[in-house]
Amino acid sequence: MEDWSEVNDLPVCELIDKYCGNSDELDAMIVEVSTRVEQLKSRSSPEGRVPAAAGDMDDSSLLGTEHIRDRLLSVHATAKHSAEELRVVSSRRKELTGEIERHITRTEAFFSFLTENVSSLKKYEKERDDALTLKQFLKIVDKLSSTISQSVPDSIILYSKAVEVYEKLPRRETTSEIESSALASYMYTDINQWAVKLSSSIKEEFLKLMTKLGWPNHLTQCPLKGADKDAVISRRDYLFYQLLGLQIPKPPARLNDEEDISDSSKDVDDQIPPITVLLSFFRKRFFYHFYGDKATNSIEKPEWYFTQVIKWILQVKEYLIKEIQPLLENACHSHIWCPLEFSRGLMKLVHEKVLLDLPTVTSNEALLCHYIDEILSFDRDVISVLDVSRGSLRPVQSILVEDQVFHKWIALEANSVKEKMDEILSSSSHWTAEVSDDSELRFIPKSANLFLTLLDSISKRYENLPSIAHRRQFLDMQLELLDEYRTRLIQLKNTHLKSGQPVLSETVFGVMNSASYVMEVLGRWADETMYIMLSLKCENPLGVEESDLDVVSVSPFDYYRDCLGLVVDDLEMVVSRAVIDQFRARLPEYKNQRWTIQQEKGGKSSKHGKVSKVSTPAVDLFLVLSTQLELVSNGVNSRSSRRIWQQVARMVDKTVYLEMILKCNYSSVGKEQFLYDIQHSLIPVFGQFTSSPHNFLPHISDSCKLLQLSPGSAILLKQTLREDPKSSSMVSGEYKLSVITTADAILRVLSRRTELSDFE
Repeated sequence: MEDWSEVNDLPVCELIDKYCGNSDELDAMIVEVSTRVEQLKSRSSPEGRVPAAAGDMDDSSLLGTEHIRDRLLSVHATAKHSAEELRVVSSRRKELTGEIERHITRTEAFFSFLTENVSSLKKYEKERDDALTLKQFLKIVDKLSSTISQSVPDSIILYSKAVEVYEKLPRRETTSEIESSALASYMYTDINQWAVKLSSSIKEEFLKLMTKLGWPNHLTQCPLKGADKDAVISRRDYLFYQLLGLQIPKPPARLNDEEDISDSSKDVDDQIPPITVLLSFFRKRFFYHFYGDKATNSIEKPEWYFTQVIKWILQVKEYLIKEIQPLLENACHSHIWCPLEFSRGLMKLVHEKVLLDLPTVTSNEALLCHYIDEILSFDRDVISVLDVSRGSLRPVQSILVEDQVFHKWIALEANSVKEKMDEILSSSSHWTAEVSDDSELRFIPKSANLFLTLLDSISKRYENLPSIAHRRQFLDMQLELLDEYRTRLIQLKNTHLKSGQPVLSETVFGVMNSASYVMEVLGRWADETMYIMLSLKCENPLGVEESDLDVVSVSPFDYYRDCLGLVVDDLEMVVSRAVIDQFRARLPEYKNQRWTIQQEKGGKSSKHGKVSKVSTPAVDLFLVLSTQLELVSNGVNSRSSRRIWQQVARMVDKTVYLEMILKCNYSSVGKEQFLYDIQHSLIPVFGQFTSSPHNFLPHISDSCKLLQLSPGSAILLKQTLREDPKSSSMVSGEYKLSVITTADAILRVLSRRTELSDFE
């Protein structure tokens, strides 16, 4: 049961908020309150009081009982009043709920009615606006009909007003194109018809004047001179401005089922009328020579019309810049560059011709390859001749990305580049370096140069494609070639090594230099904008989950650079081991000398007892080492050569230290001979690569410092370390030891000096 001890102290509103969530709960509350009231009433009556326990109650007990009875009566009265208020509130709540529901029903009906009327109103407003627009347009057209026979300039002004009315039609928010509608289509069609009517007479006169001025064959040698020429030019300029005023506006937005129209038509829709007129000469010539039964219309020779178009652009470029461009700027059309606008029209002719020939061309692989090469070359030539950015013109190669053509193109490219790569890697002569005076270029094999040229040529063939998805497919082909190239290098290396041929050979050096150079060039390509953009679409070549990648690479070549780097590292270690193996094979002969003899034979010691000549075994040992390192230096790029001699130096250092210094005993004469051999034979071998060879031979360098100590200093050092091994750090600092720093290591070297036993 709930605790009703605080009910009396709560205001009615709070009691309702606390206990009355809905009408059912309120009714239950009223019943409960009534029950409680009856219980309180029965308890407060004299008959309902509970008798005392045992014995009579004193006065204080009686007073307490009276107080409780009064309190219960007060609570009973308050509860009864509250229950009545709750009934009133519940009734009022039900009434309000009903009124609200009836109001909502009426409001919804009104809102629905209002929505329908607003929609109808908008529709009527649109129809009214369309009617007013059509009325205004027809009024202008009527004036234009009566004016065209009287005044062409006034007709052009009226035409411009009609275009202005058309341009005010509603537009799409996303593309800013005029919305497709029956009114827009009607107005656009009518404007086109008037543009044709108005321009027909102007075009004819304009062409005659241009012919008099030498267009298009005699632009540099105009037949007119003096006042006649000036009059013709003035009239030409006047007609040019009239034609410019007959610019056809953009058509209404196409419906979804109309968007399959070729984009090539867009190049002409935006073209200004004067340029269209100037192009008419070349359109006639193009159709005459490259259509029909003419000998120049050969499907096997697309380069004929490609070359002709380039010649036409070069032929008129300077004239257009000098004579026509100022007219555009005077008419506030400086954003239009005349040679570019003219070239767009010629490119349209090429587009139409290629589209016509393509169904026949695609059935012949050899012919398709030829067409592709010529199209790519033509696009590059046009951009070069006009000196414009690639995005200014729609390239002809955009036709090649059509599905039925592109799949064949990408397959032909893949087969072609693989055949070329096989040819590059199969020739033994391609592993020799290019002849060059440059110290770095002379280490680049022909195979690496040819392979990178192949990759770069692929990039140039697809860099102008309009779709990044198509460019990515070419990039994937390049990545496959890189993987194949890496695999072939590894196979070539393994085949050479397993055949027992010398490691220090032209083939091994060629593979190492090729991998190193390709890796370097890929690093430079990684900073180019084209590859950075394509990398965003490039799949992870390792197949690693994105959640497992710590760093997201921004270059599609990073993985293949790392793979080639592993090939280079492996070959550097193979070469280093080959050099050190030769060194170790000859070391026993040098090691087995009598290092404990008291005096050298054959005049190796001077009259003062100092050694003055390198021992014969040392000459043989270090000469072979020097010869092999020189062979590596002359056959390997500077980066790999540096890493190899450093690896060899570390191996020689440990080998001499472990296999000779710690295993041979040295007399005073033997010690001097060893130190002389090291200083005058081994140190110069690595001194040709660095000014501090001792830094790369730390064990030998430290051992020599300990061996050349005077007997007294050596004995004192041994005693000090035996008594206090922890003093080795102080000793290392005093004698500048770098790696032989522990007491045990120092004592092991000093123990090889036999002359110290005579003083101990």
